Amino acid sequence: MRALAAKKADAVKFWLDDRHGTKARLRPDVYRAIIEEAHAHGLKTAAHIYTVDDAKEAVRAGADILAHLPRTPEPDAELLDLLTTRDVMVFTSMSIQRPDGEAWLDDPALRELVADEAVAELRARIRRSAPQPLFDTVEAYARMEKTLRTFVDAGVRVVFSADTGLLTQVPGFAEHRELEALVAAGLPPLTVIQLATQRSAELLGLGDRGTLEAGKRADFVVLDADPLVDITHSRRIESVYLQGRRVDRARLRARVWSDQ
Repeated sequence: MRALAAKKADAVKFWLDDRHGTKARLRPDVYRAIIEEAHAHGLKTAAHIYTVDDAKEAVRAGADILAHLPRTPEPDAELLDLLTTRDVMVFTSMSIQRPDGEAWLDDPALRELVADEAVAELRARIRRSAPQPLFDTVEAYARMEKTLRTFVDAGVRVVFSADTGLLTQVPGFAEHRELEALVAAGLPPLTVIQLATQRSAELLGLGDRGTLEAGKRADFVVLDADPLVDITHSRRIESVYLQGRRVDRARLRARVWSDQ
């Protein structure tokens, strides 16, 4: 923890569960020491958990964030009370496990970012696991969807997370898949957009962004269709602005492909 603090890390994540019995489970004295020392250096801690019991242990030990939604069993009143009274944040990370087939691989927005060979490899991975997700099961995913709705209804601080970079989570596109997964799980599109913008900025302590308000950074995306009608319209990007300046997307696109 001291070494990480010296490197100016913003947060520390530790893996509590045993990965379906394939790894040794982190001992309570170890993860409690991680949390205590991280907090002594002003670092937030995120606990990777699998079960409701793991989630409770992590929260009681002082974890600031749960990564990710517990899969089994369904959350009980005790967990909801722990999460809300201690203001613990919970990452969504739904789309990485969503059994949504392979049709999304043909989306033009993805093909702007990913070479044909990489798409073929992703397609092969999905087909090898079908009809199940790349890990876990369809049943576990259904429980996660129900848990997500329960958490939001109970006032738990759910935060947008796509687990970008892992498995099929392509940077620049995984975030759109996560938006879609959250709406498919039953959340209103506006709530989902707030989780991805305002709530994420709050988690990161970035008070100067996350919403369109006078005096804040002008970081925003202009779409040519309404995402409140169809959340996949988030992919129909007309322009992007960072700090009030329009991004040259054509130039960025050219750089992406020149590097491949």
